[in-house]
Amino acid sequence: MCAQPAAGAQSVQEELWAAVRTIPAGKVATYGDVAEFTTTVRLTARQVGRLMSLCPEGVPWHRVVGSGGLLPIGKLSPAAEAEQRARLSADGVGFLSSGRIDMAAHRCVPGDLPGLTQE
Repeated sequence: MCAQPAAGAQSVQEELWAAVRTIPAGKVATYGDVAEFTTTVRLTARQVGRLMSLCPEGVPWHRVVGSGGLLPIGKLSPAAEAEQRARLSADGVGFLSSGRIDMAAHRCVPGDLPGLTQE
């Protein structure tokens, strides 16, 4: 069973997941990038990572990655890393020979998203 959010946390989660839903197929964003995509709440990359573990169905969780194109979910579950890698590949995300995501080609920045601009 998933942990229930504290009072007021639901709106934080909903804003976070709304931001993640804007990341287009073929692009990825780091936990820190997603923290910057939220507009009414201030989150850290670590907070984004924790909240992403509660991600509901329909949110493209696989498009949120570690800095430098890493898939940190692999530390917890090699099977989850394989699933994330497969979903990203199906989205058209390319990987370097090192196994990292080609961030130069696939990183989503605020200017790529409707209504968000780089500050």
